[in-house]
Amino acid sequence: MLKNKILTSLVMVALALPAFAQKNNVQTAYNMLKSNRLAEAKTAIDQAAENETTSNDLKMWYYRGKIYYEIARLKKTDIDPDAMSKAAEGLMRCIDVDDKARYKEEVHKLLMSTAGMMNNAGIDEYNAENYDGAEKTWMSILGVLPYANKLEQVQLNLDTATVYNNCLSAALKAGQKDKAKEYITTLIAMKPDNLLGLYIDLSNLYIEDKDMDGALKVVEDGLKEFPSDKLLGQQMVFLYFNLNRTDDLLAKLNKNLESNPNDAGSIYLRGKIMESKEELTKAETDISKAAELSPEVFDYWYDLGVVQYNLGASTINSANNIKDNKKYEAKKAEGNAKIKAAASSFEKAKDIKPEDLDVLNQLKQVYIRTNENVKYDAVVAKLKELESK
Repeated sequence: MLKNKILTSLVMVALALPAFAQKNNVQTAYNMLKSNRLAEAKTAIDQAAENETTSNDLKMWYYRGKIYYEIARLKKTDIDPDAMSKAAEGLMRCIDVDDKARYKEEVHKLLMSTAGMMNNAGIDEYNAENYDGAEKTWMSILGVLPYANKLEQVQLNLDTATVYNNCLSAALKAGQKDKAKEYITTLIAMKPDNLLGLYIDLSNLYIEDKDMDGALKVVEDGLKEFPSDKLLGQQMVFLYFNLNRTDDLLAKLNKNLESNPNDAGSIYLRGKIMESKEELTKAETDISKAAELSPEVFDYWYDLGVVQYNLGASTINSANNIKDNKKYEAKKAEGNAKIKAAASSFEKAKDIKPEDLDVLNQLKQVYIRTNENVKYDAVVAKLKELESK
């Protein structure tokens, strides 16, 4: 009977030895960390992490996060080149299992610092033209972001949209168009501040791939968000022309105008199509109507001025072929009136964007034709002022 009790005790001790050994590995890792013996600390904590008796132990995750954080902070890539991601993993896991918040404040600060290191590492890889590495590093930050509050995201200049924008830049630099399209599509769903540019960039990627139908769909989606945007409007007109579908576009715009007769965006686009067809009188009618409906839109007034100026110049040129002096003078006066109207349209555009170089240069040219010297001098002075900035 005594022998059985001794045997049972020996078995229980034998069973407890592995667990004790792994607990000892956790303590050893901590001691090595305190002594800055990071390679040995890594070995001990890895052994503890791989054993089921300590793999979910709070202290194990706490020390693991701290050990890998130190390896990453000191850039000891010879010990572990993937220390940053392992530090983040350990710190996040520590927070998850720390139900009594024993280490929460300290670990949270280390985790935010790790996110900053990861971002800087991504920038370094990007600048070194290691675009795949930069993309991988930035994407790993996404797992950390749920642990950061809004203020911390601002301080780190890191949020989900920023991470995806960084990855997009890397993918574009690496020539990975399909991946870039995926990133832009994801970003568009987030509606970030650069939403307009994303629609244009995505349509351009489809154009580069000669997928005009895909590009057109993107542009039309973009116009739902930005119905009066000039670049998207021009892109759509270009694509319909490229696809030999100008009549389809006109039919689409006219159908929309049947139910929405005061849709300035559609009227403007129809005017731009007329302009591209060199039907300038029809173009002037539509773009003028669009400007009347949405007088706050710079592009409407600017493009109206361009059409009116070209109409005036064309009319004056045609007058030169008229031999009858009375008819010549009448035709010339008609052309000058259009140029005067162009000046008025450009001035309204300038009221919206007083320092826009394009409209100022247009006014400079127009005032020469209208002999408005005082206005001409004012525009020239403004241009010189902007050039000196």
